[in-house]
Amino acid sequence: MSKPGAHAEVLVLEDDLDQLRRIGAAVSASGLVPLLAEHPRKALAMLEVHRPVLAVVDLDMSKAAWTGRSVAEVLDRLYERHGVCTPIVYSVNVGSVERRDWIAGLHAYALVQEKQEGEEALIQRMRRLLRARFGDLAIQDGTVRHVPSGRVFTHRVGVSLLLAKRANLEVALDDSEARAVRRFQRWLREEVGSAVRVRPYRNRRYELEVADGVVRSSTPAQRGGPAGGGAEVLVLEDDPDERQQVEGVVSRLQLTPVASGDPARALDLLQRHRPVMAIVDLNMSQAPPTERTVREVLGRLYERHGGCIPIVYSANARDVETLEWIATQHAYALVQDKRDGESGLRERIARLLRARFGDLHVSGGRVRHGPTGKDFPHRVAVALLVATRAESAEIVLDDSEGRAARRFERWLRDEVNSVVHVRHDRTHYELVVANGASGR
Repeated sequence: MSKPGAHAEVLVLEDDLDQLRRIGAAVSASGLVPLLAEHPRKALAMLEVHRPVLAVVDLDMSKAAWTGRSVAEVLDRLYERHGVCTPIVYSVNVGSVERRDWIAGLHAYALVQEKQEGEEALIQRMRRLLRARFGDLAIQDGTVRHVPSGRVFTHRVGVSLLLAKRANLEVALDDSEARAVRRFQRWLREEVGSAVRVRPYRNRRYELEVADGVVRSSTPAQRGGPAGGGAEVLVLEDDPDERQQVEGVVSRLQLTPVASGDPARALDLLQRHRPVMAIVDLNMSQAPPTERTVREVLGRLYERHGGCIPIVYSANARDVETLEWIATQHAYALVQDKRDGESGLRERIARLLRARFGDLHVSGGRVRHGPTGKDFPHRVAVALLVATRAESAEIVLDDSEGRAARRFERWLRDEVNSVVHVRHDRTHYELVVANGASGR
């Protein structure tokens, strides 16, 4: 086992010893250090002292001896304590909605790889990530190289940021890594004059962007307001720590959080924004006293934001009286009980914002047509797919959104020949499969 340090490492959890060695050899050939584990207990022990930038995890583990620890624990540890690491989970039948939902419940941002495509497909995907390029930077031999000058930055955080950018994710760093990323920022700006910079977010979260502030990746997130087509999520939560956590989930899924700590501010935001989802805390005990209420926010969403799916979470959401009250404020609101914990809310948000229907799925805040890899960037497409995933069937759109939905329909029919169509009746829109039956 290698000693932990600043070099870039890759955790490989695989119970087939021959395959474990082959994947490890591919990691070494890419210039990174493999951390090889044949069972979950060993992987968890490695994660106590190592900070890998990538993890390759076999979800099935049929050959591993039972050691009292599970793959689910490894993914949970990666999610909770290793925000610097991008995981690839490979498994059988990973293309099914149910399987992807289950994996998202274990790690909301895991990349998935179908085991039936073979070991070589997994290794090729890993190599593409470990040779990622962005702007004038490239990963080479486990370091970040500034291509025009040929100079290198050797700390693993540079590799982690570039790798995560290739996967359309941010990274979350610990204190020492945050100091290293600030050195990386100075190196980019002062030593090599790179066109790339590090963009910081709350809670020590970071991503790469070009110096003019425009995010350029294979599926860039739209960070503008309602003037553009970018997908936004309203977050109404009075606890600042919980609000930042929810904002982080939304940001890492490449949508733009629009956050408020009180109903008055939320109502003001709804005057200027058209979110595709709203996360609403019903128990606003820490909010400053105002004359505006959560009830008004839900009413505004129902009356004027028919393209928005709300998740209302409450400490007693399973109680009949609470459910009935929520239904009277917004007939189509989804309900989440706080007793399920913050992880329950995060996982539900991630499942919705990674919605799939037919040959479409949400990726990087856009709707992607799987067979062609083409994206439709307007938020209306995301709203339609999220509504379908939430089993809300149809959404209600205003005139400009209706025009965007009809452009989406033409794109589905003429540009990508999708099996999915947009069906509408006046202002009501829904997605259906080509034969007219709504497929879930």
